[in-house]
Amino acid sequence: MSKARVIREYTRVTPSAKGPVLACGVITWPHPSQPKLRWVTARRLETGATEDEIQAARRALLDDPRWFGKCTHCKEWKAKGHMHEPGLCQGCAQDLLGVVY
Repeated sequence: MSKARVIREYTRVTPSAKGPVLACGVITWPHPSQPKLRWVTARRLETGATEDEIQAARRALLDDPRWFGKCTHCKEWKAKGHMHEPGLCQGCAQDLLGVVY
């Protein structure tokens, strides 16, 4: 996925009285073929944060390995729950290593 798409699909901003709250979509696998998405607070911004500051903070989340990873094989950004291991996404793990998900 492109950076823009990952940001759009796996981050969100919720306004609050104490300032905007940035959340990341965390993918878990309660069943082998059924991913589950839940939203986890990643960061709170100060009250009065500008739209540019909010968008910069969303982009900065991509650099945090708690939330996202980049596959060294296909070069795509993925939510951490779609990574087989750091640097290798599940799709490439299937293709390269024969892993079955």
